[in-house]
Amino acid sequence: MKRKDMKGENSFVDVVKVIEKVVAEVKNEPLKDVEEWFLLINKMFMSGNVFYLQGSPKFNVYETEFGFGRPVKVEMVHPSMAVSLAESGDGEGGLEFGLVLKSEEFEYLSSLIQQGLEALK
Repeated sequence: MKRKDMKGENSFVDVVKVIEKVVAEVKNEPLKDVEEWFLLINKMFMSGNVFYLQGSPKFNVYETEFGFGRPVKVEMVHPSMAVSLAESGDGEGGLEFGLVLKSEEFEYLSSLIQQGLEALK
């Protein structure tokens, strides 16, 4: 779905319908057009408009055992602008949230957070 088509009065419903359709297609034919995936991913990556989400709190990364004991800290590796999610290592049901940005992007984000905290005072 094109970004311009995601604006407007019924855009939320339209987006949900597209997602529903794609999920149904993937369930029915999980490898449909697999030969085109690399080209699509490459095109998206080259556009510079890609944001990655990696991991899930359901992966239980802190329960992984390779014979050295359970990990104390888990770090996800990111190629560029990305967010990672994992269950908390303390076992209390929390989430670990990782964020990868260029230094100038991180400085900008930090300034926005600081402005928000100042506004809350």
